[in-house]
Amino acid sequence: MGIRDMAIIFFLAGGGFFFSAGALGLWRLPDVYCRINAAGKCNTLGSLLMFTGLGLRTGFTWSTLKLMIIAILVLITNAAAAHAMARAVTPESMAAGSGKWNYQGKGE
Repeated sequence: MGIRDMAIIFFLAGGGFFFSAGALGLWRLPDVYCRINAAGKCNTLGSLLMFTGLGLRTGFTWSTLKLMIIAILVLITNAAAAHAMARAVTPESMAAGSGKWNYQGKGE
């Protein structure tokens, strides 16, 4: 087993770990904002590590180029989707420009 194989195992195992941590975060965290954060960050990092491992596994071919394009799209769309979900569940009283707000969403 060479260094390349060890790097492939490291990236794939790391991606699987972050996917598992994101799933555990969705299950255990208390509110929707924490769950969105866990899902967004862990899934993004997990998928980027998986795509890196798969890219190393396939070598430098057209498939690797396609994996890199998909990884860039995932990096952009996961952040945008997490932001859109957080904005969708934010009550009017917590929206930007409404003054101070507390955890229950009651503005002053």
